[in-house]
Amino acid sequence: MKVSRRETLALIGGGTVLAATGGATAFAMTRTPHAALAPWDQAGRYDDPRLYALSYGLLAPNPHNRQPWEVALDGEDGMVIYRNPDLDLPVTDPFARQLTIGMGCFLDLTRMAAAERGFMMETELFPEGDDGPVARCRLVEGATTDPLFAHVMERRSHKEPFEARTVSAEAAAPLAQYATLYLGGEKAQKLRDIANEAWLIEAATQDAWMESIDFPPNGSKPPASSRSASANLSLIFSPEF
Repeated sequence: MKVSRRETLALIGGGTVLAATGGATAFAMTRTPHAALAPWDQAGRYDDPRLYALSYGLLAPNPHNRQPWEVALDGEDGMVIYRNPDLDLPVTDPFARQLTIGMGCFLDLTRMAAAERGFMMETELFPEGDDGPVARCRLVEGATTDPLFAHVMERRSHKEPFEARTVSAEAAAPLAQYATLYLGGEKAQKLRDIANEAWLIEAATQDAWMESIDFPPNGSKPPASSRSASANLSLIFSPEF
């Protein structure tokens, strides 16, 4: 069976790593994207904790699903993370703000997955300034697992309208440790207005719409599933596995 580059993590030194997935049963209730899921039966099963962690990091949400991350394995426990500028979005993200957030998501998912194997991920951000790697990471033993990891495979891109009601304090309580929450009031409305205005501007800008056509996810055809579960990562200067 042919596996597309968006479904794999290519090791320059040889070999293939498959992106982690919840498996076909996670989709059986609603849809069965065989083409997207079939290559991933063995995903996430690696002796090297870095590869195990990266197979989950690949699933990070990122703008236009550009997947701009590149990784160099460093020694026995290190990783150097880069963002490929060839995958920039000059119209919708001219300052790479969204892409940088996506890189942060990639790093955090990788960190959570490493913790499942008992490793902390020590991370130095932009160790050589803005023009160098995004992060230099090292795995060390002694991690505490992150409760959010249990929900990694449940993530979906919600494409339906939200209900016009405030999130209850009880429902929001588990999230309070991760962010500042605005459940209502003037600040919440101001943020809502900014988001609405930004969407309307982008929706009315032809060049922004054309960028979605000119720059499909990582230069590839649309994924076989409506959920963007396929992924790609380049490892550079890596040993053979």
